[in-house]
Amino acid sequence: CHADVTFVSLMDSCRVGLDGAVTAGDFVSTEPPVNARPRRLVPVSSCSRGAQASDGAASVGHSPFAELLLDEDKGMFAPGAKLNEVLNRVFLGMKGKGQEPA
Repeated sequence: CHADVTFVSLMDSCRVGLDGAVTAGDFVSTEPPVNARPRRLVPVSSCSRGAQASDGAASVGHSPFAELLLDEDKGMFAPGAKLNEVLNRVFLGMKGKGQEPA
């Protein structure tokens, strides 16, 4: 019997091309084609297509996106954490900082 597994792909990176491409027509996708994805794939990016991701303060060691994901009390590894609730909390936290995760 196979377990029903959901793959989560976390991408904490800018989604502006190295050549500065920001439009959908110019952007090289980093997402696998639909027919090559696992049946249950949840891609989570720290910002929307064509947007720059914040690196945050160097003294903190993590980006704001990673800080929210790894929060000891409310992050994805907190006891009893539910992924959907964590991702919604991260989305709202990042949106409040002017960066919209996708």
